[in-house]
Amino acid sequence: MGTKPSLLQAAAHGDVSLVKLALERGEVVDIKDENGWTPLLFAAREGFEGVVRLLLYYDATPDLPGKTGSTPLMWAAFTGHEGVVQILLERKAKVNAQNVVGATALGLAAQSGHASVVQLLLNCGATVDLADSDGWTPLMQAARISHTDVVRLLLNNKAQVNAVNDQGKTALHMAAAEGNNGIVRLIQEFVQQCETPLEFTSSMI
Repeated sequence: MGTKPSLLQAAAHGDVSLVKLALERGEVVDIKDENGWTPLLFAAREGFEGVVRLLLYYDATPDLPGKTGSTPLMWAAFTGHEGVVQILLERKAKVNAQNVVGATALGLAAQSGHASVVQLLLNCGATVDLADSDGWTPLMQAARISHTDVVRLLLNNKAQVNAVNDQGKTALHMAAAEGNNGIVRLIQEFVQQCETPLEFTSSMI
């Protein structure tokens, strides 16, 4: 097994001093390991804001993905590091970028239940209904796992309740299938308040 170059090691451990030293002696800021991970990807995933800022100061590419196509923004959103998400968005990271399975930062944040990150991404232009390669929208992801605050946020930001995935399932299906009765009620109440012509029949769930 080979050892990681010192910049990758330092970034992965959040050591700002060692990151700075490695960069000052000329290590490539966007260097990748054998799995396609860059220093910025490691730092974003772990929430090391100081390292993220330093790497970007040295012109790290904000949207450079790993082998799966996931960007630093996606990892920060998935792991709930709001500060890193904010930093990356300030550096014009692509808010609607998709990885190899079509996942977005918003979808990953919704799946993980990070409501504050979801709100931040929406405020910065994330497309609320952008689905992954299987047709799953952020609302479906949140409804399946019963992240009530996220579901409410997405509904209030005009997520399409009647959107269907590749299997013809809606967010309501997801919630009902997992026994998430609170989410089922929330969606039904939202639809009734908005007077959306959606039929909640036994055939749907």
